[in-house]
Amino acid sequence: MSYKMENIIKDYLFVAILLGFLVYKIPNRTAPVSEIPPTINISEYMEKESLIKSSIFQTGVRLLDIKLELESNSLAKSSDLFAFIKFDSFGDVPTLINLDYVITDADGQVVYEEVGDVTVETEKSITKDFKNLNLKKGEYTLYLRTLYNIEVRDEFKQTFVVKGPSAGEIISWLIVALGLVFVTTNIILRLIKPQEKK
Repeated sequence: MSYKMENIIKDYLFVAILLGFLVYKIPNRTAPVSEIPPTINISEYMEKESLIKSSIFQTGVRLLDIKLELESNSLAKSSDLFAFIKFDSFGDVPTLINLDYVITDADGQVVYEEVGDVTVETEKSITKDFKNLNLKKGEYTLYLRTLYNIEVRDEFKQTFVVKGPSAGEIISWLIVALGLVFVTTNIILRLIKPQEKK
C-alpha cells in the first residue's frame, strides 16, 4: 500500500471517529412518547376550567353581596329586636358563611354576642330574633360580622334604640292592675260577708 493511500485511509478513519463522537455527544431532540402533548379533549378542558374557578372561589375572591336590615330601629324592649339578612351569591358553589352577631352600647362596650352559620349557593334570606335579649334603655349598635372562603371578612351594622314602654302602655298597665285589684277585693269581701252574718 502506497504512502498516499495510507494517508487517505487515516483521514477517513479520523472523520468517521469524529462523526461518531459528535453523534454520541449531541442530545436526542426527539421527545419521548410520554412527553408528546396529547390532543385537546373538550370535556377535560371544561372540567379543568371548573376546577380553576372553584379554586379561585375558595381562595378569598369576594363573591357575595350581604345586606342587614332591622324590622324597627325603635324598640319598647330589647327582646323585640328582629333582623333581616339577605345573601346574594355571584357564583354557583355552595359557600359556608360564619356569622357573628355583636351588640355594643353607646360607649362601644360589647353587651351581647352570638355566633352561627349559614350555607348559601345562589340566594338566601334569613331572619334573626333576639328573644332572650335583655337591655336597659339606651342606644345600641348591632354588628353582623361574616367570614367565608377562609379569609373574606365583612362587617355590617345597624343602630337601634331601646326606649322602654311608652306613656300609653304604662297607663294601660295601670288600668289593668287597678282592675285586677278591684275584682280581687270584691271577691274577698263577698267571701267574708257571709261568714260575718253567721
